[in-house]
Amino acid sequence: MTYKKPNFNRRNFLSKTATMLAGAGVAGLYRYEILNSIAKTLIPQAQAADSPSRVIELCFRSGTPFLPLFANADIVQQNGEMYMNSPYQRNQYQEAGNGLYLNDNSAALKPYAESIAFTQGLMQSGGHTSNFRIRRNGGDMAAPAVALAARNPSAAVVHGVKFAYGNRVVNSVGDFTDLIDVTQDTFGSLFKKPYMPVNQTEMEALAKAAGKLSRQQAAILNRAVASSFQLSDSQNKAVNLMNVDYAQLLDTSSMGNALLMDSTGSAYARNMGRDLAKVLKGFAHNLISSAVIAVSTGDWHRFRNTDANVAPVRNFGTEVSQKLAETIKFLKSTPEPTSTTGETLWDTTSIIMTTEFTRGLARFSGNDNRDGRSQGMVLIGKDVQGGAYGGFDTSPAQDAMPHGINPETGAPVAGMRNGEDEAYHTMQALVGNPHDSSKVMTAMLKGKM
Repeated sequence: MTYKKPNFNRRNFLSKTATMLAGAGVAGLYRYEILNSIAKTLIPQAQAADSPSRVIELCFRSGTPFLPLFANADIVQQNGEMYMNSPYQRNQYQEAGNGLYLNDNSAALKPYAESIAFTQGLMQSGGHTSNFRIRRNGGDMAAPAVALAARNPSAAVVHGVKFAYGNRVVNSVGDFTDLIDVTQDTFGSLFKKPYMPVNQTEMEALAKAAGKLSRQQAAILNRAVASSFQLSDSQNKAVNLMNVDYAQLLDTSSMGNALLMDSTGSAYARNMGRDLAKVLKGFAHNLISSAVIAVSTGDWHRFRNTDANVAPVRNFGTEVSQKLAETIKFLKSTPEPTSTTGETLWDTTSIIMTTEFTRGLARFSGNDNRDGRSQGMVLIGKDVQGGAYGGFDTSPAQDAMPHGINPETGAPVAGMRNGEDEAYHTMQALVGNPHDSSKVMTAMLKGKM
């Protein structure tokens, strides 16, 4: 029989040691303190609680292209020719590393380019759909944010939220529970305190009846009761814990105007920024760990520009890039609320950007989608290997047809595109969800399989 080394981690250690201490008659309060003290001394990695993975999925409707934000050398080297969805002259691009180019309007992302991966070399097997095919592996598998929330449902007060706005984005849930549908107005109501001026005996009875409460009230109640019994037998302590109004922690008024845009910019950009601000505050206080935000620009055909009118597409690049840059800045500067070793939200959060289908480059010919059903994806996070992946055949016959990559090396492969399954399992690997490692585009990630 082959000896298998036991999985000696913080969770197993605490569980086994707690049983021994309980058997020895050590009181609950002292068990809690002893366990943490011993764990920190004997297990170095135990000094940090298990930090949850977090994810923000930005889902762009209406066939929104990512080309107003990103480009590669195939586009830049066209001797100044501008395309409908990438309306820039050659001298208006700047290289950001690993083949990724930004333009004058998306330059706000340059400080973070090493952690941004972009590809348009994905095959789109369906047409217009609110249930993005690459988010569900072309079938009915759970979207990354849904799967992550299900994998660690106790990581936060609420498992996850979606700013869907009338089902403009539909999450595939598989065997899991969907995220809670919210708006900017209703998001805070998930975390308002339940009014419970009760004693400990009554609290225990309420805990048993928690299943009759709403999901949000039950989660807050159970969390508060568990915390109170761990830390103290004091009735007053328990009641104080129940008096926390989590909604007060979600005030976004101090966040940068680049996110909030109270009175300027397009409606889709204002909504995107305000939704992101709510989510980031929720992450900062460990109230949620998964979020889906629908970004609806309206029919992209209205962005169709001519040589004389490139402003709508360029404005899209400016507004979205500024929102992303401000989001990354917040993640990098905000402590991860579950960490005791100095981690920030950047260490635990990934951002995934997808579209229902992605319009290609397209010359100024009156048709803004001459790409044969391609799909785009953007990954952002500390575990992302930044760069532009894939390329474009800019010969007149091909009209900038996109192509994909060798999944392992990242080298462009003309005439092929990566499948929806490869995109899906790459996203799943990034956020730490179960995935098929043989289908992960490992070139886009830093050591994740």
